Amino acid sequence: MKLATLVAAAACLLVPLAGHAGVIYQWRPLDGNPPLDFSLRLEFTQQAVDSGALSVQLPYMDTAASYPDSGLLSLQYGFPGLRTPMEYRPREQQFRAGQGTLDMELRFEPGGYLSGWIRANDQNSHFILHSSGELFTMLDANSEEGMEGAGCGWTMGVPCSGANGYLQALQQRTANAHQVPEPHSLALLGLGALGLLGRRRRAA
Repeated sequence: MKLATLVAAAACLLVPLAGHAGVIYQWRPLDGNPPLDFSLRLEFTQQAVDSGALSVQLPYMDTAASYPDSGLLSLQYGFPGLRTPMEYRPREQQFRAGQGTLDMELRFEPGGYLSGWIRANDQNSHFILHSSGELFTMLDANSEEGMEGAGCGWTMGVPCSGANGYLQALQQRTANAHQVPEPHSLALLGLGALGLLGRRRRAA
């Protein structure tokens, strides 16, 4: 098989990898209010981000398997000591811990910020985040496992509320940092170099 044919075939296989990349937003805390050290990571389709807004309503104990076309690719939430972090991937499964509920009304703001609210419950843990402008505040969080690692919860008698922060796109946070190319980008560059090398050999 000719080198050019091999390069073209490999490039076609790599195109879907680039097309499935999502836009990731991550919690960035601003203070030391509880719950401490919790993490929240959201991934959206580029189409959802470009639309400017997203609405997801997964009713409690809904028997539908998933909501794959909502624009949300994944939601991951956890805190220190949580044995079963909350994870929702609508294209693959409902919540990892079982059926739950999700109510999300978000706007994609300039500068890579989110605003709106998120209420999530996977029957093991729950949290409620609301924003004023782009600043989010944790209104309530708790877990059947307790939240000692986060410095609050029903086992400690300390409310898990008050933490302030932003949900910000990762690429915006690293815009001025040294960018490391993604694997599929490196592969495409390599294939391009092979193609040029093959053309030079034929010319010789």
